[in-house]
Amino acid sequence: MASLANSTVASRRSILGGAFALTAVMAVAAPAISAPLPSHASSVAWDALFAEWKRAETLYHNNTDAAADHVLSETDNRLWKRLMKMPAPHSAALLWKMDYLWGEDQQDGMSDAWSMEIVDPVLRDARRLLG
Repeated sequence: MASLANSTVASRRSILGGAFALTAVMAVAAPAISAPLPSHASSVAWDALFAEWKRAETLYHNNTDAAADHVLSETDNRLWKRLMKMPAPHSAALLWKMDYLWGEDQQDGMSDAWSMEIVDPVLRDARRLLG
């Protein structure tokens, strides 16, 4: 009977020890678990605006009507600025912004000088997503 009591105590100790260890792990991991994740809504908004800009970009580049050129260009530019200023919901959006500003498509191996109105939101995205 004594051995049964000892095994019961040992089992309780094992269970309590395991629970204590799990609690300690959760206390350490809790800040990482509770860190804010990009909201689904912001990703949906980004995707919708990106698709709208992509359509405008395609219309502008495929345009053959000189009278419509200015309107299409203004629409494309307005949507692009909104997209660049919108917080990037994930690293893929940040990478797209950075590639657009400083990527391989830059002419003559030089980067354009971009307005800080455009660069600042990209830097905020980088700090938020990478920092």
